[in-house]
Amino acid sequence: MFNLSNQHLADFRDEQLQLVGPTAVAHHLSLLSKALKTMAHYGRLNVAVMTGYSAGA
Repeated sequence: MFNLSNQHLADFRDEQLQLVGPTAVAHHLSLLSKALKTMAHYGRLNVAVMTGYSAGA
């Protein structure tokens, strides 16, 4: 199980911006968003509004 907050995403974005360009970071975040939406669609992810994402095994 994991908990993913807005702060985690902001930290990831900031770290990635130090390593790669902004276009690559936008692509990574878009890919992550699609993966999370797919997990939610199939019931593998509970979306907690205002607190982030939570997934169980």
